[in-house]
Amino acid sequence: MKGNTAMKLNLSTKDLITTGVFSGLYFVIVTIITFSCMFLLPGLGNFLLPSVCALLVGPIYFVLLDRVPKFGVITILSSVMGVFMLLTGHFPLSFIPNFLFGILADCLTHIGSRNKVKDLAGYILFSFGLIGPLLPLWFMKDQYINDLVRRGKDTVYIDQTFSYVSNSFLVIIILLILLLSIVGGLYGQKMVKKHFNKDGQECLD
Repeated sequence: MKGNTAMKLNLSTKDLITTGVFSGLYFVIVTIITFSCMFLLPGLGNFLLPSVCALLVGPIYFVLLDRVPKFGVITILSSVMGVFMLLTGHFPLSFIPNFLFGILADCLTHIGSRNKVKDLAGYILFSFGLIGPLLPLWFMKDQYINDLVRRGKDTVYIDQTFSYVSNSFLVIIILLILLLSIVGGLYGQKMVKKHFNKDGQECLD
């Protein structure tokens, strides 16, 4: 988890394959969480998705970071969901936070020497990437409504979607992501420390 060297920029073929595998796993888990939230909490689930993911995907993030401790890995991982959102008809700007927070997390984690606090802070930044689809509800309401209409959503769906939109609820969402990303990140770090050594190989003792 720790390192005293500057950013390692060269991703080998093996690194890219490993990153691809973990990115696929991340995508699958986020998809499962998405459908679970939509089923269990219709309407509200979409707003809770980023914080629930922040709580649950920490082990994937930190095991990948342990196996491929190089700059660019976090950006790739975060970009997977950004590209998916772009290709599946989400609001056009929804993918930007995935790229932005992924790059910021990469920079924070790998510029200078690494330590647990920086790694955790990087995970917190990474976790905010999934807030992208929610932000237009507050800051681009008219454009978002037009996009929903274009996608065939009716008035009932639109009214239900915006029934939760308020400044206080946005603050709650941000605080939930912050809190649950800390919990999920600490758990992810603990899992790596317990089950994997610094080279990313499973501990046998």
